[in-house]
Amino acid sequence: LEGKKIGINRGKERPKTRILNCADKKDFLQFNTISFNYPRLKICYISKEYPPDNFGGIGRYTYDLATTFAKMGHDVHVITEGVEQDTVDFEEGVWVHRLVSKMYLPFSNCVLGWNFSLLYRNYQEVKRINNESKIDIINGPIWLCETGLCNILMKDIPVIVTLMTTQKIISKIMNSSDDFSQHLIHLENSVLYQHKYIHPISESINNTCKESYSKDAKVYISPLGCRDLKAEYTSKSEKQDKINILCVGRLEERKGTDLLLSAAVKLLHKYQNLQFIFAGKDTNNTKSGNSFRKDFYNKYHND
Repeated sequence: LEGKKIGINRGKERPKTRILNCADKKDFLQFNTISFNYPRLKICYISKEYPPDNFGGIGRYTYDLATTFAKMGHDVHVITEGVEQDTVDFEEGVWVHRLVSKMYLPFSNCVLGWNFSLLYRNYQEVKRINNESKIDIINGPIWLCETGLCNILMKDIPVIVTLMTTQKIISKIMNSSDDFSQHLIHLENSVLYQHKYIHPISESINNTCKESYSKDAKVYISPLGCRDLKAEYTSKSEKQDKINILCVGRLEERKGTDLLLSAAVKLLHKYQNLQFIFAGKDTNNTKSGNSFRKDFYNKYHND
């Protein structure tokens, strides 16, 4: 008690404020400021695929768009697939909402129950983000029809659907007519008809899908692209006699892998200085049921 009393008295005796030495402002680092001559938008991308987890071309394309627009100063959100629990993280300037998929009871007995649950989950999160501050644009792929419910229920926000490969195209290539595929094709057609803003990535996909558009649809064809990464990587290749051919993409029939492998074999027999490098996900989406890699090895491993 005596120590407490002494401490309180000493505290009262000393001045209540003390002068700090003023630092020179030039010793501090300033935040980078972004100035632009265009409106700052709040953009929401919807994609079940997104790096760094299991993803394909749609996930990469969404990542490139999201991070690039964020660097331009826009407020960017991505709704994607989560693991174990829902999370929201600020990654490379982008708010990434990772949500765990779950089956909602009203859809549990539907053929497309998981698809409808995905649409409802996305809509609920978009609505929550929009309640915080208004979203200007929503964008997502036709694959899995992820923007479908947002487009119907959020009429005051432009929703752009991007047309990559559809289930209709895949079913034609794979010659499949199972119940699930046919239901998904009907869902795609319905979602396309409801959308006012449509972004096909090629003239071919536009021609395949345009019979499903409404007469009021606004269509803008623009090919996919990717960020120029050459400034981030230094080429280590030295002058050599070999010619390297890089083939990037998922290894399946709809990507033309079967044709490319067949051509590669013929070219390698003719030109000894060629080297083919295939970079992409190996899948069993083939007529044989095996991966192209396995079939190729079984056929040519002694060649």
